[in-house]
Amino acid sequence: MGVRVLHTADWHLHHSRVPSADTISGLHRYLFPRIKDVDLFVISGDMFDTSVSMNDQSASQIIEVFVDLLKECAKYNVALRILQGTYSHDRNQLKLLDRIYIKSEIPINYGWVNTIHIEHIEHLNIDILYIPDNLPYKSKREIINKVKELMRVNNLKRIDYALVHGEFDFSGYNQFITDTYSIKDFDMCDKVLAGHIHTPIHKKHVFYAGSFNRLAHNEEHHKGYWIHSDNGSEFVVNESATLFITKDTSEYTDLNDIISMLSHTVSLYPENVIGFLRLLANNPHVKQAISSYYRKHYPQIVVKFKSISQNENKAVVIKDHDIREQLELPTIKNITLIVCNHIKNTSGIDIDYQVAESIIMESNYGDDIR
Repeated sequence: MGVRVLHTADWHLHHSRVPSADTISGLHRYLFPRIKDVDLFVISGDMFDTSVSMNDQSASQIIEVFVDLLKECAKYNVALRILQGTYSHDRNQLKLLDRIYIKSEIPINYGWVNTIHIEHIEHLNIDILYIPDNLPYKSKREIINKVKELMRVNNLKRIDYALVHGEFDFSGYNQFITDTYSIKDFDMCDKVLAGHIHTPIHKKHVFYAGSFNRLAHNEEHHKGYWIHSDNGSEFVVNESATLFITKDTSEYTDLNDIISMLSHTVSLYPENVIGFLRLLANNPHVKQAISSYYRKHYPQIVVKFKSISQNENKAVVIKDHDIREQLELPTIKNITLIVCNHIKNTSGIDIDYQVAESIIMESNYGDDIR
């Protein structure tokens, strides 16, 4: 029997919208029970969403789930590898997890990687290529050339698995990004286990795990992870993924009909389910009535509204109102993250944190907020 691999990515723990506890609960319920079925467990980047302070409630939760993961992998003799993701998400926090692993003295084959590297795992007899994000190269072409050089040095013709955090040309993530990987770049690999794109998609031998939990309204599809083996690849669904639902109320003329439709929608899910409901609506009285109704009957549901145009193309969004949104005031400590998040939310571009920080600090804007 060949090597069995559990492939997950983009946990985004300490997310500003979805509590770490919700994601961790899903990990315990739907991911941990399958560890016993595999030989290798990989996280292909973005385990964190942003930097975590020890004062944050999620700090202890993240440490606990990491230690639980170490113990569970050790229990079933499963090797564990974690790839560094986008810097604005993972930062350097995998170093802290490494210290926790060392101090725990849990007997497990564990490692985390933040450089281009090829590893041979002796007891599994496989070769793994690691390509984290935000590498000091000018282009993806330079990265692939570095990979070819490493393969020559290691006298390798083939790679069993490549762990990659980045964008492939088929992902359709951002049409403005042209410097992407191609499937052909990884013809020398049996399987590519990728992270960064939050949709679980695959083409040929390249697999994106997608984010384990839903994090936004453009992620209303299934969430989960892959298990790869000689028999193929199985996608396992996270049935407890946070709900993000979008409903168009513009066709309704009676408020009671709208309430009935929305109540029926919520009733299809487990009782007291936590989630986010986005409604397409223009009438301010309807918005106010729905907001009051949900605050009273479904306080665990966050309601958002999008106003739509009155012409034939109802998909054109004019305004986006979040009735619970709280704006974060910029400070010298958080201005770079606010800028990075704003650019990502408005254009889909994951700007390099260090690049953004250097631009802001070299300008007069940094002085204005000190």
